[in-house]
Amino acid sequence: MKTIEIGVGIDQIKFGMLKADVEKVLGKPDDVDKELYGENEEAMLESWHYDALDLSLGFDEDEEWRLITIAVSDSKYSLNDKALVGLKISEIIDVLNGMGYDEIELEEDEEISVLYLDDQSMKIWLENQIVTEVQWGPLFQDEDTIAWPK
Repeated sequence: MKTIEIGVGIDQIKFGMLKADVEKVLGKPDDVDKELYGENEEAMLESWHYDALDLSLGFDEDEEWRLITIAVSDSKYSLNDKALVGLKISEIIDVLNGMGYDEIELEEDEEISVLYLDDQSMKIWLENQIVTEVQWGPLFQDEDTIAWPK
């Protein structure tokens, strides 16, 4: 199993790494997407997808193309030795509460729901009430300052 580290990354991949450094570890991605974001769509996010790893990495132009998000979509990834992908909504909430994460916000739709753990910079995506993806980023020192891992 591969270990999700909140605010840090996963295994050898750490938030704040540059694209070239990630490529040295994982190789070239299978697919690359670019999208504008922000109020006026003035910033660029580049997402790298590694299909065999069920892993996506986001690099932010505003952060000098440093790694800013990681998303996983397979139960081989765990948080505190617990696989999250595949859990039912009631199970994931119980697991997170058991880990001490009690500030969870749920945004529900008919088919797709999202659990937000803002203080942990984490989002958990659910389809038909089953966890399909876990996405997280670095923690923040304050509203504007990222606490990059060392």
